Amino acid sequence: MSGGLDGQVFRQAMAALPTGVSVLTTKYGTGVHGMTVGSLTSVSLSPSLISVCLRKESPSLLLIRRNDDFGLSVLADDQISVANCFATPERETDSVEYAFLDGVPVVSGAVGWLVCTQRHIYAAGDHAIVIGAVSRAESRDGEPLIRHRSRYRHLTPEEESLVTPR
Repeated sequence: MSGGLDGQVFRQAMAALPTGVSVLTTKYGTGVHGMTVGSLTSVSLSPSLISVCLRKESPSLLLIRRNDDFGLSVLADDQISVANCFATPERETDSVEYAFLDGVPVVSGAVGWLVCTQRHIYAAGDHAIVIGAVSRAESRDGEPLIRHRSRYRHLTPEEESLVTPR
């Protein structure tokens, strides 16, 4: 089967998978550039590697190729406005507060942060898969922002109690 599937049908099927909402950030001149991503995945514990998928035309991808270093912020459930800010192509990010971990910008108030260095970039259709080596990871208590069926969602205590690790 070679590319015959309708892209919208594929998008709707993938929207059934809940994903965490993260923001990828990197330096741009004296400022910060970033974008909302939903494809952040742990690849390896030793060494610590992650993957993130970006459109081939993404300005963030060009900057990662140039800078190598980038940050990933796992957004908190009260950061929908931050997610929306970075999801908009003509984004105005002056209202977003940043912290700098080892000189790499991350979003303040998130529930998790990763500092990464680009190790590999692989072409994959209309996207690129970026493999990042994680040099620093931090987290804090709080609930993450989730996206499911093209809407932001929140974890609730009732939902958490339904999940019992075995």
